[in-house]
Amino acid sequence: HDPINASSLSSDTAWEVVEGRDGSLWIGSRDGGLNRWLPEDRKAGKPVFNHYGKSDGLVSNTIYGILEDDDGALWLSGSRGLSRFDPESGDVRHFDKKNGLQGYEFNFGARLRSMNGSLLFGGTDGVVMFHPKQIRFNLLPPPVTVTAFSRLSPIASGHSNDSKPASVTMGYRDYSISFEFTALDYTSSDKNQYRYMLEGFDNDWINSGRFRRATYTNLPAGNYTFKVKASNNDGVWSQDNATIKLQVTPPPWKTGWAYAGYILLILLVSGAVVRNQINKLQQATMHRKELERQVKLRTLELAERNQELEKLTAQLEKASVTDPLTGLHNRRYLHQYMDSEIAALYRYDQDHPAESGTSPAVDLSPGLSFMMIDLDGFKPINDTYGHHAGDLALMQVRDILQDCCRKSDTIVRWGGDEFFIVGRHASRFGAERYAERIRAELAKHQFQVGAGHVARLSGSIGVTMYPFAPHKQQQLSWEQVTTIADQAAYLAKENGRNAWVGLYGTRKISSEEFYERLNTDLEGLVNQGMVDVNTSIEHALVFSSRVQQRNASC
Repeated sequence: HDPINASSLSSDTAWEVVEGRDGSLWIGSRDGGLNRWLPEDRKAGKPVFNHYGKSDGLVSNTIYGILEDDDGALWLSGSRGLSRFDPESGDVRHFDKKNGLQGYEFNFGARLRSMNGSLLFGGTDGVVMFHPKQIRFNLLPPPVTVTAFSRLSPIASGHSNDSKPASVTMGYRDYSISFEFTALDYTSSDKNQYRYMLEGFDNDWINSGRFRRATYTNLPAGNYTFKVKASNNDGVWSQDNATIKLQVTPPPWKTGWAYAGYILLILLVSGAVVRNQINKLQQATMHRKELERQVKLRTLELAERNQELEKLTAQLEKASVTDPLTGLHNRRYLHQYMDSEIAALYRYDQDHPAESGTSPAVDLSPGLSFMMIDLDGFKPINDTYGHHAGDLALMQVRDILQDCCRKSDTIVRWGGDEFFIVGRHASRFGAERYAERIRAELAKHQFQVGAGHVARLSGSIGVTMYPFAPHKQQQLSWEQVTTIADQAAYLAKENGRNAWVGLYGTRKISSEEFYERLNTDLEGLVNQGMVDVNTSIEHALVFSSRVQQRNASC
């Protein structure tokens, strides 16, 4: 595996190597998904591999076994069930307990193709045996329903079988509209997929995966049509779309009558000004005319200078809190921003004292998520292609973060190849969901670094919440919680990179020396239950001495 070569082997740990009937060599890896070495590249001695992973439909990048059936399809065993992969179309069909498997976890080397074409896979819960031709596929396209919501209330609904779509009219005071949709197919409904588009606003269909909600805000006045379609658990898409027509009316001051009134008012004012000026010209002397002209000229010059000064002042203020390369906020902006956010949290706790006594098993009090993103593989880009290539990669990272985050989130370039995100989440689970989305988008993106070169980057992401200790806002400052997010990111990097690690305080925190212990004995705090850890890393975390030394320096 070469981290700076996108066509190299995806992982150095190969669990399975199988030669297909077409001469392709298929390699199943521990954490890099499926690799394909085409016959023509093998004969030419070119180590060029095609990769297939989670972004291509697989549910896990760990593959223990590969078997080829009579139709040329590959059956893959892993840590999350069985998957059928079609090399020709790239379609993936996943099987788990809901499809009749005895368990999710399979073992390395435990696979066999019998003489009659049956396939056997062994796992921690026993052996499964089946014949691929006896596996039934769901060929029935699902019907789709959609409901439009405004201000949390349903206002219209549609069905893919409707001959005439429902219509919705929104006024200028309606800030947003949401659409919730579902496929009426309940055979492994968790595997249904969705695509939607708002004609007149979206340029193409948007793949939302399993997410069944779309929200639009501040739509310009005009006519739109929301369309949604869905697939069943076997990837068969609905033939008809569920549709709702939407009309956004303009505010009164932007209607045709309003513009006609504006024009009439301008004509009247212009006529009055002309008449008044004619009277002045007739009555004033040449000396007064010249004096008025000079006064007007000086006044205009002063106004222009004042406007230029105001514009320069605004530019200086913006530049002082903006990163010059990415255009994101810098640390100085964060210090200004956090004061108001912390004050808002404090006011909420004062106004809602009853919520502080909720069950210790569930913490629904509002908080802020802190996310530190440390890019993996950024230094090789600078060393190989130069600093201009690094700058191009950083701007693409910026675009990815802006696409993944909400408008209410604050993205800060922390420095070098580190980014920091402050988000409003009621719980840590929302923060972890965004961390996983950012990790996946960074890992699958092909970074264009100039001159036709393509590089790969990933992110080691640390996640935590403020307040760190539940209902103890004064226990740690937000600057100290920021260092905890940095520790979590470093812990992710030390345990394999391309992952996120979340560190969260529990209600067991009581010692005043907790922060000092957090910097020197993180593993001890985790074992004592004072710190809770969650991560996308599948293996157990290793708290190395290097992590503790970094914690102490932080």
